[in-house]
Amino acid sequence: MFVADSIADEPNETGNRLQICITTPDVETSTRFFHALLEGGEVVMPLQELYFSAALGIVKDRFGITIQIFTPRNKTKDEAL
Repeated sequence: MFVADSIADEPNETGNRLQICITTPDVETSTRFFHALLEGGEVVMPLQELYFSAALGIVKDRFGITIQIFTPRNKTKDEAL
């Protein structure tokens, strides 16, 4: 888990000044966390595959806290070197 500050061009609102990022081991876990946090909350960025992440999504939970869900891509043995 890591914490990130808000995006520079976005307005500074309660709940987005500081974001919590939860890193998960696989897409299934990311999907489960994303939907659990979405209960009573709202989607900031849909859970999706990106070039640097197998699954990345952002949710503002029911308490107004912005949470990123991140799944790293599995690196091949050659990429890890």
